[in-house]
Amino acid sequence: MACNGPTPCLVELAPGYGCHVSALGLDISRAFLLRFLPATLVAVDRIRATLNLLPQIDGVAPADECHCALRWHNGWRLVAHRPVVCGRMLYDGGAQLDLTRSTALLLGVGGWPIIIRINETHIPL
Repeated sequence: MACNGPTPCLVELAPGYGCHVSALGLDISRAFLLRFLPATLVAVDRIRATLNLLPQIDGVAPADECHCALRWHNGWRLVAHRPVVCGRMLYDGGAQLDLTRSTALLLGVGGWPIIIRINETHIPL
């Protein structure tokens, strides 16, 4: 059976928090995370700086840059414009990764963890 359009895709930004990806795809940057993450999670991450630790969210490209993008092309694909870690592989500089049903990623080395879920319609709690 041919698929005429994108299958459902969710990006889990933190446990219980996420967003649906439209057929147009999604660009992910630090500004995107700051807009959609709960303020309490961002505040806890910022406390890391007071402990001389790099906040995880600072590993993600700033507002005016797209860290990575999700695009539909006969399946969901991640385009890594900045460093993205998947398993033990590092993707960067426009490298593309075909996504499976559930793909855990780290945006930036030591950066923010997300999970991309294909064919799911709700974020698990």
